[in-house]
Amino acid sequence: MTENRGRILVIGLGPGALAQRTPQADAALAQATDLIGYAPYVARVQAGPEVIRHASDNRVELDRARHAVELALAGRVVAVVSGGDAGVFGMASAVFEAIDHGPAAWRGVEVTVIPGISAVLAAAARLGAPLGGISASFPCPTTSSHVRSSIAGWRRRHRQGWSSRSIIPAPAHGPISLARHWTCCAPSCPPPCRSPSPVPSAGPMNALS
Repeated sequence: MTENRGRILVIGLGPGALAQRTPQADAALAQATDLIGYAPYVARVQAGPEVIRHASDNRVELDRARHAVELALAGRVVAVVSGGDAGVFGMASAVFEAIDHGPAAWRGVEVTVIPGISAVLAAAARLGAPLGGISASFPCPTTSSHVRSSIAGWRRRHRQGWSSRSIIPAPAHGPISLARHWTCCAPSCPPPCRSPSPVPSAGPMNALS
């Protein structure tokens, strides 16, 4: 019997600029027979005509993950791509969730996660506000578009971030959701938890070097 060498590569593409994509991510993309991901992220990947692209909407993460597993079981090398880092509100969690809740045979699929540069880190670098040091108080990242998170949970994390008194109290990143367009202005709104001292905020967009 021919060994099934299918596998899944969950790849973080970085904030957007090609120079901010890691060599490890490029090497992984070069192995792929199939690309799966949110349409704008799939479009960012240059690949030959032999590579099959499976682009989809931003609200079908688990469907994408299940499709990736099925392709891997069929012997394909599947690159599941996310913007930034795939483990920060990206596809890594969806892939592992799909495998954990899928048929027992899915647990045998090889999965490798290739880290990327998060947009939060790119923005912090441009602002000169590193997410570290005593004053940072472990900032609480949120996302403006992750529709699998409840609105109540998003608001709670945002309040927690403001109350931490960090230089970037609640990093919020991701493409603006058509279903939750109101979240795009939330970081610039008055903080719900007032700090005894002024807390600076910023709303960077396209923070690419």
